[in-house]
Amino acid sequence: MSFNDDNVIYDRISSLEDKIKKEEHQIELLTNSVARFKDRLEWLERMKIVYENFKPNTWEEWALKLYVESAELATVAKQLNEMGFRLPSAIKAKPERKITTNDISDLLKVDPKSEIHECAITFFEKKIKTYWGEKY
Repeated sequence: MSFNDDNVIYDRISSLEDKIKKEEHQIELLTNSVARFKDRLEWLERMKIVYENFKPNTWEEWALKLYVESAELATVAKQLNEMGFRLPSAIKAKPERKITTNDISDLLKVDPKSEIHECAITFFEKKIKTYWGEKY
């Protein structure tokens, strides 16, 4: 074998090693993605059970359950108002007021008090990040 033949063989081996490293990296990325998706699926399955077993009593609990269903603040506010829920008003002439989207978003910005609250907050945060173009 000549010196040139050795270089060609070395280059081929080096090229194959690079391809193997790239393939191993792709496999690692896919493995991590599968693990993340499994974690998300397990979380969603757990939240589904929590949602199905959740029995709301207060307007806040109803807001959380309805938000998990629709992920739309306006829809939730409308449904709560149709259900007859009202909040105390700052104006003495009107002791109660309708629930607004701000009331619901304020509820979704506090620390979670239950698993259904955690689920609603997660959906709310992901929706905001998606809207503003951030990856989540």
